[in-house]
Amino acid sequence: MSAKPKNIIFDLGDVIVDIDEPRSYQALRALVAPEAEAEAEQKILQWTRAFEVGAMSRSQFVSALQQLMRPEVNPDDIISAWNAMLLDIPFDRLRLMQLLRENYAVYILSNTNILHLDWVNAFLQAHFEMESLDAVCDGAFYSHMLKDRKPERTIFEKMLAAAGIRASESVFYDDKPENVEAAQAAGLLAILSPRDIDIRLQCAVWL
Repeated sequence: MSAKPKNIIFDLGDVIVDIDEPRSYQALRALVAPEAEAEAEQKILQWTRAFEVGAMSRSQFVSALQQLMRPEVNPDDIISAWNAMLLDIPFDRLRLMQLLRENYAVYILSNTNILHLDWVNAFLQAHFEMESLDAVCDGAFYSHMLKDRKPERTIFEKMLAAAGIRASESVFYDDKPENVEAAQAAGLLAILSPRDIDIRLQCAVWL
């Protein structure tokens, strides 16, 4: 890669959006009926993975989970529990993306699903008068749309093809080492961005 890339790609969770994944699984388990407890953990994981790669629709996902729940649990309770991992979207990270777009193409590549995107969009609209993350990037690519997920190398190849960009001209930030390794295998300059390191500091080199 030359001194500077042409494209900067961000993961969402714990890079742009503050999350706490265990909160959602804990919240879902708290709704499970006693007779379903033995099978609940495996099925919740199975269905959430399927939902994340677009193998289940929103209604199919909620209906499947409801099979495990106590009778008084309704769909809104399930959605609230599933969204419990989503905490905040600091504006300074969105501003970083806006600033980077002055000199680079900026993209998002995230393992996510339509319910979490609904939450993100509602948050952006309520706090920043933005309709979606499309306001701060040139393209957003999500696992449920690409029918694939990190750390599979193929999701990076699909994203690059869809965006019409080259791996050799792109840098990617993610908080999970296995995703960074997969991106590197796909030819990108991939940089680990753990939650205790400010992404603004990491990206200062490009500003």
